[in-house]
Amino acid sequence: MISCASGSAAALDNYAEPEEVALTNLQLDKAIALLDEMPLIYRQTLVLRVKGYSIREIAKITDSSESNVKTRIHRARAMLLKSFVEQAE
Repeated sequence: MISCASGSAAALDNYAEPEEVALTNLQLDKAIALLDEMPLIYRQTLVLRVKGYSIREIAKITDSSESNVKTRIHRARAMLLKSFVEQAE
């Protein structure tokens, strides 16, 4: 049986340098922190989409129209991008 730790280590072996692994981990930590700060409706919608739910499924789950779901996903992505850019400056 393979543990999660060895599975993670195997995935990290794909990187050429330890610095790349550290940078990837920092970016992931930033993304998670930014998601936590995002308003719930945007965070929920984006997380569902990333998990593979269709626009239609998300609309049913959130009791929204498909158009609203698309708008929320677009806005959530824009919020993340803006936050990443602002933190990089």
